[in-house]
Amino acid sequence: MVKTPPIVSIVMIMRNQNHWLLECSRRCFKSIKEHTVYPAYELIVVDSESTTKGWRELNKEFIEQGAIVFRSEKNLGFGGSFNSGLNLTSSEYVFFVENDVIVTDFWVTNALRCFGSYLLFYIH
Repeated sequence: MVKTPPIVSIVMIMRNQNHWLLECSRRCFKSIKEHTVYPAYELIVVDSESTTKGWRELNKEFIEQGAIVFRSEKNLGFGGSFNSGLNLTSSEYVFFVENDVIVTDFWVTNALRCFGSYLLFYIH
């Protein structure tokens, strides 16, 4: 019997106050999209009061690539941003990622191993 893999949610938080942080967010998002080979995931981006020029365009890019984007007009802080993202999830497993993280291949599958071998699903 083949089990259906559980849906996982990936919540990326960001607060872009300058061009460098905007680029960090773009690179983090790109690494998630390129290296998440897991078959069933949703990507949620929480924008906590980004102020730098270009934040609107970046959020639009993320939406066009399939992400759910939540924008707050006030700074939610670290915990508030993650809690806002958590409220938008629809899955049993949630991965929290800050915007200065670059992920690598099979990062979701490898992390799920921590929850037990019955969760391992590899689909090419």
